[in-house]
Amino acid sequence: MKKSRTKFLVGAAAVACIALLVGVRTLYRYGGVVRQNDGRSAGESARRSAEQKGNASATATSTKKLVALTFDDGPYGTSTKQILDILKAKNVHATFFVLGMNVAKYPDEVRREIADGHLVGNHGYNHLQTYPTMSSSTFALDLLRTEEAIVSSTGAHPTWYRPPYGALSATMRQVLHDQGFRIALWNVDPEDWNYEKSSSTAIIRNVESHVRPDAIILMHDGRDTHINYPRDNTIRALPIIIDDLRARGYEFVTVDEIVK
Repeated sequence: MKKSRTKFLVGAAAVACIALLVGVRTLYRYGGVVRQNDGRSAGESARRSAEQKGNASATATSTKKLVALTFDDGPYGTSTKQILDILKAKNVHATFFVLGMNVAKYPDEVRREIADGHLVGNHGYNHLQTYPTMSSSTFALDLLRTEEAIVSSTGAHPTWYRPPYGALSATMRQVLHDQGFRIALWNVDPEDWNYEKSSSTAIIRNVESHVRPDAIILMHDGRDTHINYPRDNTIRALPIIIDDLRARGYEFVTVDEIVK
């Protein structure tokens, strides 16, 4: 299989090789039925639509007050490191949906995510708004490119995917299903990605006013393809959110314990 992966970009056979890889790689993936609501457009309208519709892709059966912290767009250098330090100090496991381009830049951070017991998922290579308009072969190539970055850094094969902006097309859903990915969106969005408009106080207030059992909270340790984008608001809010939700009886888990 490794040999076929190294050859799939050769000449005019690229598309055929991608199809072959899709079939072969599902043999060692964990199975799972993809469940999600539609994200109908790219950009911030899709992000907002996903949050408003409770688009967590969740069918939970537990009676516990479970909540999942998720972080998108990393790894992001010192920001990710600080978030990992907080999670370790608080004994919390989270889910990180990583960008392939950032995994290539910061492999040590994603290795630490795995070593610390967090769940790592695929978030695309470049955080493009055009994923929903891609052909199946182009989208599959981006998916595979991101996976290869994760595998080469950690040895772990991701089985979870979060689409940038929450935007999903029928083509994306089919490719993800064929490759054995499960989809996790979110149902609490404090908009921490917007540093200028979301202070740490606003993030805390937003999360704590919208959280409910089986909530999947969308946060960011990176900012799509921005470089050196400040993440201080998220870092300051995180320990307070953890302490406050624990005091309300919530248990922090990774998304695979909520999305059934």
